Amino acid sequence: MQRVKRIKRILSVLICLSLMFTCIPIGLAEEVNPLPQTPEAYAASDYAQYASKMAVGVANELPHTAVVKANGTVEVWGDNTYGQLNVPAGLSGVKALAAGAGFTLALKEDGTIVGWGSVLDQNFNPSPYTIPTDVQSLTIKSIAAGGNMSAVVTEAGEVVVWGSNTRNVDIVPEGLGNVVAMAINNNYAVALNDAGNITVWGRDTNEPAGLDGNVVAIAAGGIHWLALKKDGTVAIGGYSSHVTSNQAFVDSLSNVRAITGGIKVSAAVFADGTVQGVCMTGEITSFNELSGIKAISGAPTNETVCALQTDGSLTGWSRDDVNYNSSIPAGLNLFTMLSSNADLSGLALAGYDLTPAFDPAVTTYAADVPNDVTGVNITAITADSKATLKINGTAATSGTARTVDSLAVGDNPVTVEVTAEDGTVKIYTATVKRAFDLVLKGDVNNDGVVNVLDVVKTVNIVLGKIQPNPDEFYAADANSDGDVNVMDVVNIVNAAINPH
Repeated sequence: MQRVKRIKRILSVLICLSLMFTCIPIGLAEEVNPLPQTPEAYAASDYAQYASKMAVGVANELPHTAVVKANGTVEVWGDNTYGQLNVPAGLSGVKALAAGAGFTLALKEDGTIVGWGSVLDQNFNPSPYTIPTDVQSLTIKSIAAGGNMSAVVTEAGEVVVWGSNTRNVDIVPEGLGNVVAMAINNNYAVALNDAGNITVWGRDTNEPAGLDGNVVAIAAGGIHWLALKKDGTVAIGGYSSHVTSNQAFVDSLSNVRAITGGIKVSAAVFADGTVQGVCMTGEITSFNELSGIKAISGAPTNETVCALQTDGSLTGWSRDDVNYNSSIPAGLNLFTMLSSNADLSGLALAGYDLTPAFDPAVTTYAADVPNDVTGVNITAITADSKATLKINGTAATSGTARTVDSLAVGDNPVTVEVTAEDGTVKIYTATVKRAFDLVLKGDVNNDGVVNVLDVVKTVNIVLGKIQPNPDEFYAADANSDGDVNVMDVVNIVNAAINPH
């Protein structure tokens, strides 16, 4: 009896404990999409990593955008007035991008950087974008750009800034600490170190209180800058009029996970993937329609923002919202790559052998058919089911025979054009050679004998008065040298005089 009571007591305790753990207050439950609590943790998060794969620059009101694709190559679109879309041939292994007004800067996996485009003076006169020689030898951890300015953070946490400005932004102060991230434009540079402290230099900084040790991410607008604090709120500093136009919006923000800025633009991504933003004309209402946003990147010198959605596709906003979104390349996805496989896995001519035997890497083939064959069935099979086919310029279905008819005597090239999912094109050619009829050499008029009529017709062919068909040419070319000339006339005269 005592044993039964003991078991009941134990079961009662277990039931109570179970009820306690299933009734934990919501506020104590694990937070959805928690905000990383240190600058280094934030820099390693998807919010920062994916934002660094998108860069927007604007020159003379015209935006350009660059993104890193899943295979480490770069996709660009938009304005190319200053060469900002001229990605160096063969560039690969890219992990981050930054953009100035007229240039683009890329950070590779090996810690080197590559840049292209132009820097602009106040009248938008361009000069080639260059990277200082001493920077080229450094191992770089992160990059930033805006306007005419560029900045890098080395693996050692040191900062190098270069570019053309009148605010001494290129003069880096001492005592920055171990810098994790930079944000920059023509008016300000903002450095965030691993202790959560920021240093701002350039124009009137107007740094708000309460940031020391509390910042996890930073962003630069046109003449203002933003700091994301580890409690999910945002602070703003910079030129007073721009701060004033954004202050109420920034003060209202909470539960923020990512930030970006532009000319009088401030935008924030919340934990639930929604977005809010404000610009010089007020709230950016189109942001309210966005959801499932994973990262965001803006142009410090304009009102243009590019946003990454959770499915890897892109959306964005500019002064002309429709035009920016319509310019994003169709099918672009930062998580997955469109297939570039434009190979065939099979190519066959029904009833006849191709020479050489089919090999996906070989694109040129030949096949012989008798003279009485005027059409053939050709079947092509794509190696990738997402690739499309054209045979002799007309859409075809992979694995389904297509009839090619009206074969002429001699060579008939049949082209098989394969277009991969990403637009890569590969062309295979199968030349079908229809045999000549059994024509007697010299019997140009095909009456079964070689006589003076054949001599006359051959002379007219030599003089260009008659255009022979393939059979007539074959018969008139008595010496089979591929040409009809006076020697053939002599041979046919002799055949007519001395028939065999």
